[in-house]
Amino acid sequence: MTENALCRTRHRALTVRTAIAVATVMAFATISGAADELRRPTHFFEGIIGDDDRIPLEAREEPFSAIGRLNVSGFSALRQCTGFLIAPDVVVTAAHCVFDAYRKKPLAAARFHFLAGWQRQKYLAHAIGKCIKVAPGFAQTRHPTLDQFSNDVAVIILKQKLAIKPMTFASDAEIGSARALVHAGYSRDKRHLLMGDADCNLLEDHANVLLNDCDTNRGASGGPVMVLGADGTFKVAAMMVGGFRRETNVAVRLSSVRGFLDSASCD
Repeated sequence: MTENALCRTRHRALTVRTAIAVATVMAFATISGAADELRRPTHFFEGIIGDDDRIPLEAREEPFSAIGRLNVSGFSALRQCTGFLIAPDVVVTAAHCVFDAYRKKPLAAARFHFLAGWQRQKYLAHAIGKCIKVAPGFAQTRHPTLDQFSNDVAVIILKQKLAIKPMTFASDAEIGSARALVHAGYSRDKRHLLMGDADCNLLEDHANVLLNDCDTNRGASGGPVMVLGADGTFKVAAMMVGGFRRETNVAVRLSSVRGFLDSASCD
Protein backbone atom coordinates (compact mmCIF):
# COMPACT_ATOMS: atom_id res chain seq x y z
CA MET A 1 0.00 0.00 0.00
CA THR A 2 1.40 3.44 -0.93
CA GLU A 3 1.83 6.17 1.68
CA ASN A 4 -0.99 8.18 0.07
CA ALA A 5 -3.31 5.18 0.09
CA LEU A 6 -2.45 4.54 3.72
CA CYS A 7 -3.28 8.15 4.60
CA ARG A 8 -6.61 7.85 2.80
CA THR A 9 -7.40 4.67 4.71
CA ARG A 10 -6.62 6.33 8.03
CA HIS A 11 -8.71 9.34 7.04
CA ARG A 12 -11.69 7.13 6.20
CA ALA A 13 -11.43 5.39 9.58
CA LEU A 14 -11.35 8.68 11.46
CA THR A 15 -14.19 10.10 9.39
CA VAL A 16 -16.39 7.12 10.18
CA ARG A 17 -15.74 7.47 13.87
CA THR A 18 -16.58 11.15 14.12
CA ALA A 19 -19.01 11.78 11.28
CA ILE A 20 -21.46 8.91 11.55
CA ALA A 21 -20.86 8.10 15.17
CA VAL A 22 -19.73 4.76 13.91
CA ALA A 23 -17.52 2.66 16.05
CA THR A 24 -17.84 -0.55 17.76
CA VAL A 25 -19.27 -1.52 21.05
CA MET A 26 -19.62 -3.71 23.84
CA ALA A 27 -19.94 -7.00 22.15
CA PHE A 28 -18.42 -8.75 25.06
CA ALA A 29 -21.02 -9.73 27.67
CA THR A 30 -20.58 -12.21 30.43
CA ILE A 31 -17.05 -13.27 31.11
CA SER A 32 -18.60 -16.22 32.86
CA GLY A 33 -20.12 -17.28 29.56
CA ALA A 34 -23.65 -17.12 30.95
CA ALA A 35 -26.30 -15.08 29.14
CA ASP A 36 -26.86 -11.63 30.59
CA GLU A 37 -29.58 -10.92 33.14
CA LEU A 38 -30.96 -7.40 33.16
CA ARG A 39 -31.97 -7.39 36.81
CA ARG A 40 -28.46 -7.65 38.15
CA PRO A 41 -26.57 -4.43 39.00
CA THR A 42 -25.40 -2.44 35.98
CA HIS A 43 -21.89 -1.56 37.17
CA PHE A 44 -20.02 -4.62 35.89
CA PHE A 45 -17.31 -3.47 33.49
CA GLU A 46 -15.03 -6.48 33.14
CA GLY A 47 -14.82 -5.83 29.41
CA ILE A 48 -13.41 -2.29 29.64
CA ILE A 49 -9.68 -2.27 28.88
CA GLY A 50 -8.21 0.90 30.36
CA ASP A 51 -10.43 3.93 29.73
CA ASP A 52 -13.98 3.39 28.48
CA ASP A 53 -13.77 4.48 24.83
CA ARG A 54 -17.28 3.46 23.81
CA ILE A 55 -19.47 5.96 21.98
CA PRO A 56 -23.10 5.82 20.77
CA LEU A 57 -23.49 4.67 17.16
CA GLU A 58 -26.23 5.48 14.68
CA ALA A 59 -28.14 2.19 14.75
CA ARG A 60 -30.25 3.08 11.71
CA GLU A 61 -27.29 3.58 9.37
CA GLU A 62 -25.66 0.75 7.39
CA PRO A 63 -23.95 -1.47 8.30
CA PHE A 64 -25.06 -0.95 11.90
CA SER A 65 -28.72 -1.39 11.00
CA ALA A 66 -27.96 -5.12 10.63
CA ILE A 67 -27.10 -5.29 14.33
CA GLY A 68 -29.93 -5.86 16.74
CA ARG A 69 -30.83 -6.36 20.35
CA LEU A 70 -31.71 -9.96 21.09
CA ASN A 71 -34.36 -10.29 23.79
CA VAL A 72 -35.55 -13.51 25.40
CA SER A 73 -39.14 -13.65 26.60
CA GLY A 74 -40.77 -15.87 29.19
CA PHE A 75 -38.32 -15.57 32.08
CA SER A 76 -38.62 -13.95 35.50
CA ALA A 77 -35.15 -12.50 34.91
CA LEU A 78 -35.07 -11.24 31.33
CA ARG A 79 -31.95 -11.87 29.32
CA GLN A 80 -30.40 -9.69 26.65
CA CYS A 81 -27.60 -10.18 24.14
CA THR A 82 -26.63 -8.82 20.73
CA GLY A 83 -26.92 -10.40 17.29
CA PHE A 84 -26.40 -9.41 13.67
CA LEU A 85 -27.79 -10.42 10.30
CA ILE A 86 -25.68 -12.36 7.80
CA ALA A 87 -28.77 -13.02 5.64
CA PRO A 88 -32.28 -11.48 5.71
CA ASP A 89 -33.49 -14.28 8.01
CA VAL A 90 -30.26 -15.45 9.69
CA VAL A 91 -28.90 -13.95 12.92
CA VAL A 92 -25.49 -14.81 14.36
CA THR A 93 -25.01 -14.55 18.11
CA ALA A 94 -23.05 -16.17 20.95
CA ALA A 95 -24.08 -19.72 21.81
CA HIS A 96 -24.11 -18.94 25.54
CA CYS A 97 -26.85 -16.38 24.82
CA VAL A 98 -29.25 -19.02 23.53
CA PHE A 99 -28.29 -21.97 25.71
CA ASP A 100 -30.15 -23.45 28.66
CA ALA A 101 -27.35 -24.53 30.99
CA TYR A 102 -29.64 -26.72 33.09
CA ARG A 103 -31.23 -28.64 30.23
CA LYS A 104 -28.00 -28.56 28.18
CA LYS A 105 -29.71 -27.49 24.98
CA PRO A 106 -30.85 -24.25 23.32
CA LEU A 107 -33.90 -22.45 24.61
CA ALA A 108 -37.04 -22.46 22.48
CA ALA A 109 -36.43 -20.37 19.36
CA ALA A 110 -39.84 -18.68 19.61
CA ARG A 111 -38.69 -16.96 22.80
CA PHE A 112 -36.06 -14.95 20.93
CA HIS A 113 -36.99 -11.54 19.55
CA PHE A 114 -34.49 -9.88 17.22
CA LEU A 115 -34.88 -6.08 17.06
CA ALA A 116 -32.75 -4.70 14.22
CA GLY A 117 -31.60 -1.11 14.51
CA TRP A 118 -32.80 -0.77 18.11
CA GLN A 119 -32.36 2.82 19.27
CA ARG A 120 -34.07 4.58 22.17
CA GLN A 121 -36.84 1.96 22.34
CA LYS A 122 -37.58 2.09 18.60
CA TYR A 123 -36.45 -0.35 15.94
CA LEU A 124 -36.25 -0.79 12.18
CA ALA A 125 -37.47 -4.38 12.02
CA HIS A 126 -38.52 -7.22 14.30
CA ALA A 127 -38.70 -10.99 13.91
CA ILE A 128 -39.06 -14.05 16.14
CA GLY A 129 -36.84 -17.13 16.02
CA LYS A 130 -37.92 -20.16 14.03
CA CYS A 131 -35.09 -22.50 15.00
CA ILE A 132 -31.65 -22.35 16.63
CA LYS A 133 -28.44 -24.11 15.67
CA VAL A 134 -25.40 -24.21 17.97
CA ALA A 135 -21.88 -24.79 16.68
CA PRO A 136 -20.53 -28.31 17.19
CA GLY A 137 -18.30 -28.61 20.22
CA PHE A 138 -19.92 -25.85 22.25
CA ALA A 139 -20.10 -26.58 25.99
CA GLN A 140 -21.18 -23.92 28.45
CA THR A 141 -18.72 -23.36 31.28
CA ARG A 142 -18.01 -20.60 33.76
CA HIS A 143 -14.33 -20.36 32.82
CA PRO A 144 -13.95 -21.14 29.11
CA THR A 145 -10.58 -21.69 27.50
CA LEU A 146 -9.65 -20.17 24.14
CA ASP A 147 -10.61 -23.43 22.43
CA GLN A 148 -14.01 -23.37 24.16
CA PHE A 149 -14.51 -19.72 23.24
CA SER A 150 -13.96 -20.62 19.58
CA ASN A 151 -17.15 -22.74 19.57
CA ASP A 152 -19.33 -20.14 21.29
CA VAL A 153 -21.36 -19.50 18.14
CA ALA A 154 -25.05 -19.92 17.35
CA VAL A 155 -27.40 -19.13 14.49
CA ILE A 156 -31.03 -18.14 14.89
CA ILE A 157 -33.14 -18.68 11.79
CA LEU A 158 -35.96 -16.15 11.83
CA LYS A 159 -39.58 -16.81 10.94
CA GLN A 160 -39.48 -14.09 8.30
CA LYS A 161 -36.95 -12.26 6.17
CA LEU A 162 -36.20 -8.69 7.17
CA ALA A 163 -35.79 -5.81 4.75
CA ILE A 164 -32.40 -5.00 6.23
CA LYS A 165 -29.08 -5.29 4.39
CA PRO A 166 -27.04 -8.06 6.08
CA MET A 167 -23.44 -7.60 7.10
CA THR A 168 -20.62 -8.55 4.71
CA PHE A 169 -17.83 -10.89 5.78
CA ALA A 170 -14.24 -9.63 5.84
CA SER A 171 -11.57 -11.76 4.21
CA ASP A 172 -8.59 -13.03 6.20
CA ALA A 173 -6.40 -10.67 4.15
CA GLU A 174 -8.54 -7.69 5.18
CA ILE A 175 -8.33 -8.75 8.81
CA GLY A 176 -4.58 -9.16 8.61
CA SER A 177 -4.07 -5.71 7.09
CA ALA A 178 -6.56 -3.87 9.33
CA ARG A 179 -5.07 -1.01 11.32
CA ALA A 180 -7.95 -0.92 13.79
CA LEU A 181 -11.00 -2.91 14.86
CA VAL A 182 -14.54 -1.63 15.36
CA HIS A 183 -16.82 -3.40 17.83
CA ALA A 184 -20.51 -2.73 18.39
CA GLY A 185 -23.27 -4.10 20.61
CA TYR A 186 -26.08 -3.47 23.08
CA SER A 187 -24.56 -3.36 26.54
CA ARG A 188 -26.47 -3.80 29.74
CA ASP A 189 -25.46 -0.37 31.05
CA LYS A 190 -26.70 1.32 27.81
CA ARG A 191 -29.55 -0.98 26.84
CA HIS A 192 -31.31 1.38 24.43
CA LEU A 193 -28.25 2.57 22.51
CA LEU A 194 -25.90 0.81 20.14
CA MET A 195 -22.50 1.45 21.70
CA GLY A 196 -19.16 0.96 20.05
CA ASP A 197 -15.42 1.21 20.31
CA ALA A 198 -14.26 2.55 16.97
CA ASP A 199 -10.52 2.44 17.49
CA CYS A 200 -9.45 -0.75 19.24
CA ASN A 201 -6.72 -3.22 18.40
CA LEU A 202 -6.05 -6.83 17.53
CA LEU A 203 -3.67 -8.02 20.25
CA GLU A 204 -3.16 -11.64 19.24
CA ASP A 205 -4.44 -13.79 16.39
CA HIS A 206 -5.02 -17.37 17.47
CA ALA A 207 -6.49 -18.54 14.15
CA ASN A 208 -9.94 -19.31 15.58
CA VAL A 209 -10.19 -16.38 18.00
CA LEU A 210 -8.98 -12.78 17.97
CA LEU A 211 -7.73 -11.36 21.27
CA ASN A 212 -8.47 -7.64 21.35
CA ASP A 213 -8.72 -4.57 23.57
CA CYS A 214 -12.12 -3.41 22.31
CA ASP A 215 -14.17 -1.97 25.17
CA THR A 216 -17.39 -3.89 25.80
CA ASN A 217 -19.74 -4.86 28.58
CA ARG A 218 -22.34 -7.42 29.55
CA GLY A 219 -25.22 -7.67 27.10
CA ALA A 220 -23.02 -7.12 24.06
CA SER A 221 -22.14 -10.78 23.64
CA GLY A 222 -22.82 -11.69 20.02
CA GLY A 223 -21.91 -8.21 18.76
CA PRO A 224 -19.77 -7.95 15.61
CA VAL A 225 -16.11 -6.99 15.45
CA MET A 226 -15.51 -5.19 12.17
CA VAL A 227 -12.65 -3.97 10.00
CA LEU A 228 -12.55 -1.33 7.32
CA GLY A 229 -12.35 -3.24 4.05
CA ALA A 230 -10.27 -2.36 1.02
CA ASP A 231 -13.39 -0.89 -0.59
CA GLY A 232 -13.90 1.55 2.30
CA THR A 233 -16.85 -0.27 3.87
CA PHE A 234 -17.08 -1.96 7.25
CA LYS A 235 -17.08 -5.75 7.16
CA VAL A 236 -17.58 -8.22 9.99
CA ALA A 237 -14.46 -10.15 10.94
CA ALA A 238 -15.41 -11.74 14.24
CA MET A 239 -18.01 -11.92 17.00
CA MET A 240 -17.36 -10.92 20.61
CA VAL A 241 -17.99 -13.73 23.07
CA GLY A 242 -16.11 -13.02 26.32
CA GLY A 243 -12.81 -12.11 27.84
CA PHE A 244 -10.41 -12.17 30.75
CA ARG A 245 -11.18 -9.49 33.34
CA ARG A 246 -10.03 -6.11 32.06
CA GLU A 247 -7.01 -7.66 30.34
CA THR A 248 -8.17 -8.84 26.94
CA ASN A 249 -11.45 -9.66 25.23
CA VAL A 250 -12.11 -12.61 22.94
CA ALA A 251 -13.89 -12.66 19.58
CA VAL A 252 -14.52 -15.72 17.40
CA ARG A 253 -13.01 -15.36 13.92
CA LEU A 254 -16.01 -15.98 11.68
CA SER A 255 -13.96 -17.46 8.85
CA SER A 256 -13.19 -20.36 11.20
CA VAL A 257 -16.91 -21.23 11.44
CA ARG A 258 -18.06 -20.27 7.93
CA GLY A 259 -18.95 -23.88 7.12
CA PHE A 260 -21.31 -23.99 10.08
CA LEU A 261 -22.78 -20.54 9.35
CA ASP A 262 -23.35 -21.24 5.65
CA SER A 263 -25.04 -24.60 6.23
CA ALA A 264 -27.27 -23.68 9.16
CA SER A 265 -30.95 -24.18 8.42
CA CYS A 266 -34.11 -25.46 10.08
CA ASP A 267 -34.57 -29.22 9.68
